[in-house]
Amino acid sequence: MYQSDFKEKPPVAKEVLSVSEIHGHKREDYYKWLQERDDPAVMNYIESENNYFDGIMKKFAELTGLLYDEMKSRISGSDSSAPVKDGIYEYYFRYEDGLSYPIYCRKSGGGEEEVILDQNLLARGSKFCAIGSLRVSDDHKYLLYSVDFSGNEIFEIRVKNLIEGFELDDIISETSGECLWANDGRSFFYTALDETHRPCRLFSHSLGTLQERDVQLYYEENQSFFLGIERSRSREYLFLIMASQDTSFVKYINLNDPSSDIMPLVEQVKGKEYYPEHRPGYFYLRTNDEAPNFRIVVSADSAPFEWSDFVPHSQDALIEHVEAFERFLVVKQRRNAAFEIHIFDSSAKRIASIPLPDPYASLDLMGNRVFAAGDIRFSCESFVMPPTAFDYNVDSGDLKVVKRKNIPNYDESLYESTRLFVKSHDDVMVPVTLVHKKGVGAGDESPLFLIGYGAYGYSYDPSFSISLLSLIDRGFVCGIAHIRGGEEMGRQWYLDGKFFKKKNTFFDFISCCEYLISEKWTVKEKLVVSGRSAGGLLMGAVATMRPDLFSIVVAEVPFVDTLNTMLDETLPLTVGEYDEWGNPNRKEFYDYMLSYSPYDNIRHISYPSMFFFTALNDTRVMYWEPLKFVAKLRKYKTDENLLLLKTDCSSGHRGASGRYDSIQEKAVQYSFVLNNIDWRKP
Repeated sequence: MYQSDFKEKPPVAKEVLSVSEIHGHKREDYYKWLQERDDPAVMNYIESENNYFDGIMKKFAELTGLLYDEMKSRISGSDSSAPVKDGIYEYYFRYEDGLSYPIYCRKSGGGEEEVILDQNLLARGSKFCAIGSLRVSDDHKYLLYSVDFSGNEIFEIRVKNLIEGFELDDIISETSGECLWANDGRSFFYTALDETHRPCRLFSHSLGTLQERDVQLYYEENQSFFLGIERSRSREYLFLIMASQDTSFVKYINLNDPSSDIMPLVEQVKGKEYYPEHRPGYFYLRTNDEAPNFRIVVSADSAPFEWSDFVPHSQDALIEHVEAFERFLVVKQRRNAAFEIHIFDSSAKRIASIPLPDPYASLDLMGNRVFAAGDIRFSCESFVMPPTAFDYNVDSGDLKVVKRKNIPNYDESLYESTRLFVKSHDDVMVPVTLVHKKGVGAGDESPLFLIGYGAYGYSYDPSFSISLLSLIDRGFVCGIAHIRGGEEMGRQWYLDGKFFKKKNTFFDFISCCEYLISEKWTVKEKLVVSGRSAGGLLMGAVATMRPDLFSIVVAEVPFVDTLNTMLDETLPLTVGEYDEWGNPNRKEFYDYMLSYSPYDNIRHISYPSMFFFTALNDTRVMYWEPLKFVAKLRKYKTDENLLLLKTDCSSGHRGASGRYDSIQEKAVQYSFVLNNIDWRKP
């Protein structure tokens, strides 16, 4: 639909010239003033865009309501998770019909259910509520949890006495949300943030004391590194993992000796990554040292630094994750965009490989809390298969379904998924995973909804979506382009989509779209593309590079003012991002980034219909990036296609926190899509 179809007039942002110069190059920015959040004019402009958005979307209210009802009908009101064994208890969460948030529970044997935390009660009076960590002490007496009420990812840590059912006075503020119990069950560790929102300090807190008395155990000075903490599954060590985009190193604390110092497990080496595990007597590292696709090395814990191969490097399989059990190691790896699980005994002999139920499924090793267990719990889901938890017995080889998520009004037999490989601009073959109703395929020129990401080595795997079903049931083909910048095809896949190879990400996505059109999966008049965060950068880049190729572009919390953000070291994350995008204070990176930064490449041409979503409390991608992009685009674009921007003033980077609010966001987005293309078959 066109803007001229509506009486509402889009907002016009005022222009205030700001000129910057670096490397002898001047840039004019007329919308930099939108970065001044405390300026009332900024909030007025946000309100005007939101009012315009609401005015247009009100015309689509009937379809939005229908979509919401469809999506809600696929939510089982009283579903629960697979129970996880831990000591004498089984832990799980469940939902009650009509409530947005989970209720966390436990049972002992055949006893009565105990509610350990009801997030619905916690969220009362708040428009947003997200749980960061949820940890029960080893004696099962205390619950340690972190909560964010604004979406800015600054968490408050709280403690609850589970035996007597009351909250302790211990409240720790301004944290990253990451927290872990010490072995004594009366103290815990947590990480705190600096002024750029970087977790960099490790503290120890004893129950019953004030936060001001907490002991700082470690501070990571290098602004490129984030501090993360893990307790080994053996419960003998606390690992401190300092990680940048391309380097990580490890220190550890012996949890059985409270007076022990923090010791180095592996030192920092630029470009080398190390991720630790432990079994009694042995440290293990998953590392890319002399192994681009990673290998696993082992050392006696009494003599760290004397490392030897445990699982060697493979040219065609990426080792993604390792979990240590008392008797064996479980290795999750990825080959040709598909997952594998392998099990190795203590002598490094592979004793089993677990068959996965769907070749296009995502995989999560979850629910493994019992270190001495003989069963391995993992979860799979795909475009077609709802989330399903499995137990695999290492001794017998038996594989059983523990819990399959109940999806009302869904018949799996009606749908199918396929994976294509598409030749990109440089003859590299890019995988694309599609889902559609049976009977739909190449040659049908169906409406198509294609998602992309392509950054940070994050692999965008297929997952089950109750929202996408509303498009698929209307004849859409939906899919993911597994473009370079992720790790779907191994570590090199990531390296070939960053720094001076970043444009491969955009060219790959464009090539996938062109191929799907050429094979008549769709036509450009019915092609919808979508991405969020770094995937929003992808959307901004392909929209400014090839605006003729798409009918609709959907960009959520998009990183579209790339160059300006990467030049501002005061912003959260910027310095740490140099190892992903490059440092534009160096001219060669500046010039390359300038060539694709979406905000800097808006031209006086026609653009497709576009739908933007951002959040005022986002600390990863600032709200002003899409705000500035839309303001500039309104001035420059020569078409009358709809351009909408919604700013959520009560959430952050991940959007709505409640399950019903989340599907409302999707209902609005898909209503925009369906009202702006001719998706019905003649």
